[in-house]
This record gives sequence, C-alpha cells and structure tokens, in this order.
Amino acid sequence: LRVQYYITMKALQSEETQLRGIVSIWYAIGSLKANVGHNGWCLERCIASRALPQKITAIHVCADDISQFALCSVMVKAMKATMRQRMRLHFGSLTECQYQLSTYGILPQSLPLD
Repeated sequence: LRVQYYITMKALQSEETQLRGIVSIWYAIGSLKANVGHNGWCLERCIASRALPQKITAIHVCADDISQFALCSVMVKAMKATMRQRMRLHFGSLTECQYQLSTYGILPQSLPLD
C-alpha cells in the first residue's frame, strides 16, 4: 500500500494527471501475484484507492486465477454504477491480458513488468 500511495502522489504532481485522471492496472498473473498473498487483494486495492486523493478514470484488473477473477466479478457487481463503469476485468495469461489491454490503447511496451 505504501508503494501505491507513493506512485499516486508522484503522479498527482502533474497538473495534466489531476485534470485527466489516472488509469490503474492491477496484475495478479504468474510471478506478478507473488506479492498478493491471498484472494482479498482486489478488495484491499479498491478500498485503498478510494482513500487516496485521486481521480480514477479506469481500473483494469488482470488475473489468471479463476477464484480471484470470480471474487473481483462479484465485487464489481456490488459497486455503484459510477464506479462499475470504470472497471474492466481481464482473465488469461500475461500475453492474453496484454492483448486485451492493447484494445484500450494501453501498449505492452508501456507496462513496467521487467
């Protein structure tokens, strides 16, 4: 959560980001989910993101575990309509999720996964 706070506050130093908002991409795929620890990670990230002073324009959640994907699906259905329309869930391998993200204009080269 400290890293999320730091990145958000650094991004908000830009006036353009304050006006246009932030697009978050949450990965829980392969070795990238080693820091997740349990299936409640999606709920924790949502609660933490609401506590930060940011304008969220979109959230993309990428998962390769069906139980995490199902939990996020249920959570999205329980959200308010204004937040639900900003959430996109992607299920599959890293390559499949990167392809799905590219349909939203998010290029794989712009993601710091190495």
